[in-house]
Amino acid sequence: MTNRHIILNILPQYASIIVISCLFSIPSFAQNDKIKELENILKESNTDTARINTLNALSYEYYRVDIEKTYYYGELALNQSKLINYQKGISQALNYLSIAYAVEGDQQKSIDINEESLKIARELNNPILMANALNDIGISYNELGFTDKALSYYLESLSYSKISDKKLLECLTLGNIGNLYALLNDKEKAANYFNQSAEIAKKCNNQMVKYLPDLNLGNLYLDEGNYELAHSHFELSLSKATDDLSKSEILFSIAESFKEQKRYKEALKKSETAISLTKKIGNAENMPYNTFLYARLLYLDEQFDASKQQIKSILDDQKYREVSLYTIRDLYELQGNLFLKLKDFQSAAGSFKKVTALQDSIFNTEKLSAISGTEAKFQIKEKEKENTLLRIQQEQSQMVLAQKNKTFWLVAILLLLVSSISLLLFRAFQNKQKFNSRLQQEVDSKTVALLKSNKQLKTSNVELERFAYIASHDLKEPLRNISSFSSLVQRELELSEYPSSINEYMSFIRTNTVQMHNLIEDVLEFSKLDGTQAIREQVSIYELLTNLKKTLQTSIEQERVIINIPNHLPILLTSRVQLLTVFKNLISNGIKYNQSKQPIIKIEYTEIPGFHKFSVIDNGLGIPRVYKKQIFEMFKRLHTRTEYQGTGLGLAICKKIICKMGGEIWLEEVSEGSVFSFTIPQK
Repeated sequence: MTNRHIILNILPQYASIIVISCLFSIPSFAQNDKIKELENILKESNTDTARINTLNALSYEYYRVDIEKTYYYGELALNQSKLINYQKGISQALNYLSIAYAVEGDQQKSIDINEESLKIARELNNPILMANALNDIGISYNELGFTDKALSYYLESLSYSKISDKKLLECLTLGNIGNLYALLNDKEKAANYFNQSAEIAKKCNNQMVKYLPDLNLGNLYLDEGNYELAHSHFELSLSKATDDLSKSEILFSIAESFKEQKRYKEALKKSETAISLTKKIGNAENMPYNTFLYARLLYLDEQFDASKQQIKSILDDQKYREVSLYTIRDLYELQGNLFLKLKDFQSAAGSFKKVTALQDSIFNTEKLSAISGTEAKFQIKEKEKENTLLRIQQEQSQMVLAQKNKTFWLVAILLLLVSSISLLLFRAFQNKQKFNSRLQQEVDSKTVALLKSNKQLKTSNVELERFAYIASHDLKEPLRNISSFSSLVQRELELSEYPSSINEYMSFIRTNTVQMHNLIEDVLEFSKLDGTQAIREQVSIYELLTNLKKTLQTSIEQERVIINIPNHLPILLTSRVQLLTVFKNLISNGIKYNQSKQPIIKIEYTEIPGFHKFSVIDNGLGIPRVYKKQIFEMFKRLHTRTEYQGTGLGLAICKKIICKMGGEIWLEEVSEGSVFSFTIPQK
């Protein structure tokens, strides 16, 4: 649930609201009216710079309404600015385009574009442009978890906003710093910056920002459980709010405060008012969260029938399908608990099944997001290393150039003042010694950092081995117990007069237990690939595939699968176990994701310069081109577990094994079925 000023992170049961960070500079609330006004101005613009400024303003206004139009107007403004070399327009366009990338989650791209904007702003010595770019870079670093870097950018942004005397920008940046400290659980510093923000807001001409500091403070105290102080700040904030969007946000926070105090009747009234204001302004973004809170409040107030109808209306409304998976999951969980209260156990079971299915999707999303975030952090650190190396090289070049200049003057002076040659040579020698000493210090520093990194890596490997031990023993043991006892319970139920649906529930428990067991096994297998050195031996590929075919005999007979193995296959010096894992995963996928009456798996082998190339060809479902690269990512699944069993780690394991061997693995583009090819170096 986001808007231009704040991001509200709503916890799973809406137990509290934490204000995370202010967004992107200057607020504007009546977007539709503002956009119409700007579109009219654009038609009447009679100079290039006026037109570009309006295009940039439209790009900014659209980021909460239609992100594609943010890109459209931003690109127009950028291209037209470049045509006339309008540097301010270029800087602003880049800044607004970076906001679009940040909103869509590509923080690294947002940082890169904003760095370009910041560079131009510095050349123009424009404090407002610099403050905006710095503030937004800080937000992106905060999202990536680099709180130290985020704080440094916020503080620099604050210094420029003070120079520009832009009270609005200063107020919002102080709020950002306060929200950062709130995230770090330093409530004292957070409150200090929020109070500073409140003092600046008093001097700000923009009435719409005056309510924000008290709203931030209210949410801070709400998170602490200090409801009296939180409520007083919410009331102050409400008294300063001048538009319906601001009022609805504040009322939403007040409703949360009353809910936490179990004052459900009062919370319902505030929630109803917030919803009516949200409908009035047509704010589709906040509506799902407001209506969900209202449904939960009805449930807590034991108005079960009304809560049931509210939940149904939310789930039936198609536009709510675009909200986060977390919200939909929580809705179904609330619905399941509601059915339990109404003793409708069959409907409750249906709701909880949907919760499980959504949790599966959330799990995949979170893991992919974590991986993307790790990759982004790695790229940032690599970029910092490159920048450090570049600075050293520049310094060295400057010193070399200075040395050349000195040499030139030495030759000239030698012709005139031979007596000075000894002194000049001595000075040149001193400079060279300083240069060598400085260079040695840099090398020593890098060596120490490398040794430290190696030590940390060794520690990480030890921790990974500990995890493998826990995963193989402590985690699997309770799963075995759950599976065993659920089987015993089911047998007991079969002898009793319980509804047949209970057997279905027990089967559901066992199925999920098996899934969890398989996931632990695959994660364990994946983690082992880094920590162990594969044993290399002479491996006959024909023998390996023939034995694998026997291992898969049960699946082959059940599905009537034909597996064609060529007679002429090489003998390789490689890891038998790892290569068997690759072929087993690829062949098993060809059988599993195959709806043909006669599944056919074909192995092909060719030699290419420097490599052995293998291909596993099937006549199965095939994989759309758009997923060509994504399928090799961890936990990436194209189907739900209801359709096909699996953990989403098989192809990721294959890729990691082949890469460790020094080869590559990829999906060929074919019209039917799938063709997975991989190479192994000829060694």
